[in-house]
Amino acid sequence: MRIIFLAPLLFSLLTASSLAQTVFFFAQVGDGTVANIKFQTTLIFVNTSADSQVTVEFFKSDGQPMQLILSTSEGQMFGPDPFTISLGQGQAFSAQTPGTGDPQTGDLQVGYARVTSTGSGVGGTAVFTRSDPDTGTIVYDAGVPAAQTLNNFSLFTDSLQNKDTGLAMVNPPGGLDANLTLQLRDKSFSQIATTDLPLASGQHLPKFIREIFDDPLLAAQVQEMEGVVTVQSDEPLAAVTLRQNEDALTAFPVVPGTALPAGTSGSFTLLSTGEVSTSLDLSFKNQTVIGVIYRLYGGQVLLGEVTRGILSLDRINHVLPVDRAGHRVSRVEAQLIYAGGHLSSSFELLPN
Repeated sequence: MRIIFLAPLLFSLLTASSLAQTVFFFAQVGDGTVANIKFQTTLIFVNTSADSQVTVEFFKSDGQPMQLILSTSEGQMFGPDPFTISLGQGQAFSAQTPGTGDPQTGDLQVGYARVTSTGSGVGGTAVFTRSDPDTGTIVYDAGVPAAQTLNNFSLFTDSLQNKDTGLAMVNPPGGLDANLTLQLRDKSFSQIATTDLPLASGQHLPKFIREIFDDPLLAAQVQEMEGVVTVQSDEPLAAVTLRQNEDALTAFPVVPGTALPAGTSGSFTLLSTGEVSTSLDLSFKNQTVIGVIYRLYGGQVLLGEVTRGILSLDRINHVLPVDRAGHRVSRVEAQLIYAGGHLSSSFELLPN
């Protein structure tokens, strides 16, 4: 009898496993030739899980599909976008764009790629290559790491001497338009500038840091500094940091999360009732705080947003309901409301 009952359970587990999907992004890809410079992108995948189907979609910076045909070293052709490949356990795949640009106009194409796999063990890298179209000599290869989506992240910026730092961000298609707050700080985390940017659903935004913070009064400082850029978004984004040093380009991941505002610390606890208990220490704040906005997440899913008033600058405790029953809160984000309605940067509370 136990075997009879176990069979449906095992079937349901195997079915759920086979239907599981993993999604990640390459936040910067390019293909085409301009000014005697040829750009190509190579996609590399390795599968460490069970047999998986991997689907690749390319998008232009405005979110429209990018038509690309890729070829392997064995002469196999894939595309145009989107295309799907099969990867068995332990197998690898590599294919490169042609470097010919838009099939209709021949213009350089720049955008991003979304990768969806049916298994959890598929990982990869996109290699952004610049070469001389006449000789084929490679000027540089820049590996663009796979990026998961984040609401808050930070990056190191370096514009000293011949270096320049850029940031490529993607608001995945099919979601909501995003509102971003970016802050530029020095290495001691003292704020230099802040700016708000919109990023429409499906949009790709590659910019140098000096282009994001383009205040003429700050130009000299921004163009010759080391520091930190923090990004807070009300929608999850995929992002990668790009640093240029004369003719060389290096890409590396952003750092998940942002530091707490000065004088603020906080934590949260999951209660047996399903509610969330929070604790904020505001005793070192030198501004009048009148309220706080809490955002409760289960993974990347927003489970609820709760606003509470604050009457004193001390240790503040709140008990928050969870709107979506059956979901476990894994992350709590807070944003302080100052007198006059000004909002602080979002920051994460530490789990107890």
